[in-house]
Amino acid sequence: MWHRLAEDEQHRLLVVETARRVQSEDASVSHLSSAVMWGIPHLGKPPAQVQLTTVHRGGSPPTHTRHHRTGSVPPTVMVDGVRCTSPARTVVDIARTLSFASALMAMDDALRRGLATVAEIQEAIEQLGRARGVSRAALVLSHADALSESPGESLSRARMIQLGVPTPVLQFVVRDQDGVAGRVDYWWEAQNLAGEFDGAVKYGLDRSATGARETRSGGGASGDPRVAAGGALAAEVVHREKLREDRIRAARDCRMLRWTWDDAYDLPRFGAIMRRAGLLSGEPAPDPRYLY
Repeated sequence: MWHRLAEDEQHRLLVVETARRVQSEDASVSHLSSAVMWGIPHLGKPPAQVQLTTVHRGGSPPTHTRHHRTGSVPPTVMVDGVRCTSPARTVVDIARTLSFASALMAMDDALRRGLATVAEIQEAIEQLGRARGVSRAALVLSHADALSESPGESLSRARMIQLGVPTPVLQFVVRDQDGVAGRVDYWWEAQNLAGEFDGAVKYGLDRSATGARETRSGGGASGDPRVAAGGALAAEVVHREKLREDRIRAARDCRMLRWTWDDAYDLPRFGAIMRRAGLLSGEPAPDPRYLY
């Protein structure tokens, strides 16, 4: 039974069991372990150990836990009986310790789902004072946007920022004489170019069948009208997507650029796609400020 569970589900059970044994108001589930509990997306696998933030560290911690020391108790919320850091503190801790792409994915999701506001995240950053990584968290917050509707869209934006791609308009609505022709993930007015992240969920396909590297606790891009519903055949969804794209092209006489999760995951590969589309000149040169 255990091996049939997704890795995030396994980690969630480990967190719940650990929280039952570690009963202390000075310890809270934090970082990626808290993200798993909140259903906040992340790149890659969940941690092998349950991550805890503690004020005091009495005795020897269990081998399956990793402790992060803090001077004061961070804001916490009970999630399914587990004391977790607040969503704002959770995404700030992720931004302080993980890659820019992982952090932007987490912050975008928290903002989009209403788990935290920009003001709450800013307050969480300020409460940490001069703690390690706060400048990284501030940098991520300056780019976070609730309009990114899926982890894949956030990863794509992170790559654009890293490569210096011109900033697109997100969720751009295209209209024609009959009304709304469609909505595109990214729009570059100067290039008359629409960009679309092609995630498996958009076509009603199971991620495990497509080999996508996307890892998300608590589901996919629900609420997107392009997501297949009611078990619709993938072929039907693809056909409807083609009709939608044809209508958008006709309405704006524009180009359409598409890429997949694997494209966005590989920075050089994604840069080559942007260059061929005319969004970058010469060989892509990643900005070192975002390559940590």
